[in-house]
Amino acid sequence: MFFYIDESGHTGNKIFDSSQPFLYYGVVGSHTNLDVLAENDVLRMRKILGVKDRIHATELGENNLSKIIPELNKLAKKRRIFFDFYRVHKTDYPVICFFDQVFDQGINPAIPWSSYWTPLRYVLLAELNNLFSIDLRIKAWKARLESKDSVCDEAVQFICKSLLKRVIHLRDVRLKELLYDGLTWAIQNTRQLNFNAKSKNDKKFISPNLIGYQAAYFGIINRSKRSKKQVFKIIIDQQDQFNTVQNYLSDLYRQIEGQNYPLGWNIGEMDLRKVKMPLPIFCSSKKSYGLELVDIFLWIFKRYQEDKLKHPILINFVESRINNVYTDEVSIEATTNRFKNWMRSLGPMTPEEYQRGQQIKQMEENRRKSFLV
Repeated sequence: MFFYIDESGHTGNKIFDSSQPFLYYGVVGSHTNLDVLAENDVLRMRKILGVKDRIHATELGENNLSKIIPELNKLAKKRRIFFDFYRVHKTDYPVICFFDQVFDQGINPAIPWSSYWTPLRYVLLAELNNLFSIDLRIKAWKARLESKDSVCDEAVQFICKSLLKRVIHLRDVRLKELLYDGLTWAIQNTRQLNFNAKSKNDKKFISPNLIGYQAAYFGIINRSKRSKKQVFKIIIDQQDQFNTVQNYLSDLYRQIEGQNYPLGWNIGEMDLRKVKMPLPIFCSSKKSYGLELVDIFLWIFKRYQEDKLKHPILINFVESRINNVYTDEVSIEATTNRFKNWMRSLGPMTPEEYQRGQQIKQMEENRRKSFLV
């Protein structure tokens, strides 16, 4: 299998650009090498559009792209092309990072195990998100990127104290207690959080770009497993800022292939058993017909997702494929939906299960309360 990856909405670590609220990753896959076998088809599309060098969807617009949809459909059918789609909600991302740094039960002992390592984390995260103003989000992200520990810690304490003033107004007693205790411990033990990414390289690894790439990478793994086909090549659009860390991350995953890492009770796992992935190849989109096709798919699907797509031919193109698209999203809304789906999957609780749950809760409470001053 051959995969081609491109992105859209990239602003690096400058994530508060209101004109680019999402970072998107698009992945075109095929059982054949599109850089070789799609050449004639892509050249024919260029000719229809009057384009010499490369098709740039954003420059052509909907009316022009609608002219090549018949050719694109023929090519997709002939070469068994599929498209997958991932996005990161940028203004949610600082809150998600804050939660994972401050409320990680392995770091912050004031948080119960079940509130971080089970789907209950999504409830705590959603409530925390409601407490964050845009100003606090900006301050949290600046603290995350701050190189000086003292400046970072001062900012984190300010954020925690600001959030505490809002926590006291919550109606849910349990959520109020957990958020209050977790934030209080964080104020008293701020440096233990290691909240900030100090070096230039560290800052690249906390970018939304890498989170989006992770989603695309594991989407490729899932495609490979379901089709029972080996991934032969991954081509990524060449750009200076993140190719190095994309390659590093890919190499890191290659080193732990054959292993399975549960992420927590019923919140997923990183399953790399029976996985063999190649390192990505970074290529200019001017030299890859596969990347040229990703650009087209990604632009159309992005506009559809944002409810901006107007041309009926393009809308039909998306809706005829949407059921076969792998998609995922990093956002508060997405995590909340995961919690709702998990709740729907639960059966009725037996008296024995309730009693056992109360025992576990009491054990957790005895442990965490011992760390509170």
